[in-house]
Amino acid sequence: MSPKLAHMNALASALDFDMGKWWAANAGNYFGRVPKDRILEAVRDGVSPQAADNLRSLKKAAMADAAAERLAGTGWLPEILRTAKPAEAANLPVAAE
Repeated sequence: MSPKLAHMNALASALDFDMGKWWAANAGNYFGRVPKDRILEAVRDGVSPQAADNLRSLKKAAMADAAAERLAGTGWLPEILRTAKPAEAANLPVAAE
């Protein structure tokens, strides 16, 4: 983890900031902009491997819509938007000024 990302995680944890309360992935803002493999990875991570396998044969637009539908309400976020849990954040290095 980069020092900037570690600093961001420490700050978000200290503020108890949860990006999932403010943003959710959908076909327009995320799934339509990433490769199909990333869409399948998201569904695998947020729902199940079986749910991801069921989408494998779809074209990209249909896959993006289906992924958004399956992940709606799960709180799934791309890794870069996830905040470290308080126990994890306590062990993160603080970026130098």
